Amino acid sequence: MSEHMDEVQLVKILLDIHLFEDLDYTQITSIIRAGEQRNVTPGEEICSSRTVDESLILILMGKLALVSAEGNKIANLVPVKVLGEMGVFTGQTRSSSVVAEEESTILEIPVQNLEEVLEEDPQMGNHMMVNLIKLLYTRVHDTNQELHDEQQLGARLRDRLAEVAPDDPLMAELFPDRLTEDDT
Repeated sequence: MSEHMDEVQLVKILLDIHLFEDLDYTQITSIIRAGEQRNVTPGEEICSSRTVDESLILILMGKLALVSAEGNKIANLVPVKVLGEMGVFTGQTRSSSVVAEEESTILEIPVQNLEEVLEEDPQMGNHMMVNLIKLLYTRVHDTNQELHDEQQLGARLRDRLAEVAPDDPLMAELFPDRLTEDDT
């Protein structure tokens, strides 16, 4: 997989990525030129947990895996996906690692190069920060919805278990605040 995309192909890809929304062709090409396409091999670690991202990474071809700090696979990462945006812009450490599952091609943009591009065009940096805030909002909203759904499921399971085994001592231990019919 030694084929690399040309600049026009990369521009088309980046124009569809939320982080780069509202950027023009010239701004996108400056970001592309700040980076380097490279191939990664299966098993290669691209980002390590508990480190600060030193590059913004775009998955162009192939498949990577998001792995917890404990070594558990969390998700597959496939094109086109941006990695490291939180760490690059906030300086915060990663909570997970990213490892190549198959031969893949990435565009790697070192933080220093990205900072230079953004210093030359502060408006581009402002657009990217607004897009990052929108992305964070969406992630928080989605997580809140997932939490709500899990709470609903937990309540349904608790109620069903109470129907099936109302006098089970485990019920009292797991749900001490649950009122039984005798308590009302």
